[in-house]
Amino acid sequence: MKYIRLSLLLISAGALMLGCQDPDYPAAVPSSTVRSANVVFINAAPDISSPQSFLVNNAAASSIAFPGAVLTTINPSTEQFRIKNAVFGVIKPDTLSQKADLVSQTGATTIQGNGHYTVILTDTVKRPFGKASAFTSNPGGLTFTTITDVTTAPTAGNSGIRFLNLAPGAAAVYLTHDGGQTFTGLTTSVAYKKTTTTFTSVPTGTYVLEVRTGSVSGTVIATLPSQAYADGKLYTVFLSGKVVKVGSSNIVKVPYAVNAVAHN
Repeated sequence: MKYIRLSLLLISAGALMLGCQDPDYPAAVPSSTVRSANVVFINAAPDISSPQSFLVNNAAASSIAFPGAVLTTINPSTEQFRIKNAVFGVIKPDTLSQKADLVSQTGATTIQGNGHYTVILTDTVKRPFGKASAFTSNPGGLTFTTITDVTTAPTAGNSGIRFLNLAPGAAAVYLTHDGGQTFTGLTTSVAYKKTTTTFTSVPTGTYVLEVRTGSVSGTVIATLPSQAYADGKLYTVFLSGKVVKVGSSNIVKVPYAVNAVAHN
């Protein structure tokens, strides 16, 4: 009996010792995956001088006054981009309809962790709608445009600039600087809402930017005062405003302006 009790005691002690050993978990490995994405939001919608707010998953993000932009980071798992209570539909000329949240047409699957994106609000609340079956894809009014940015750093001694024409109704325009000088690679005309994912390298420096019509030597319609463009930094330069056609004339209803936002 004594030996039986001793055996049971030894077995219990062994089990206790085994139970106190560390479980066989793998060694901790630091994660190199960052889920957040960098997103530049641009408000280029001339009909809303102070939009209610960009919304991300129904949580208010920065309120961006027209014309303006903000760089922020988001978790891209289930995001949708919204303007709360924006009028975005037109049922007949000069009649507004469908006052509700304006939701981006780009789904969350487009926004990936570690990615870089630009989300633009533009067009006008009275933009004509698509007819018949085209109405589903084009309900008229304001729209979102999403760009997947290629953020390759420019070579040493250079900045990266991208120019977008976001002024509804505007003709194609040109970007110059300091009295009509041009940047190599940025001499062609830019039509409304024509987008590009890449940035053009320009020498690092301080520039006065000009937007012109007709040609690189044409009339200046907007100027961005002297601003430094830093080595290795990327910038989107964008034109805002609003032009409407009255008879045979184009009337500037919202003054042109040119702005720049940094991506890094």
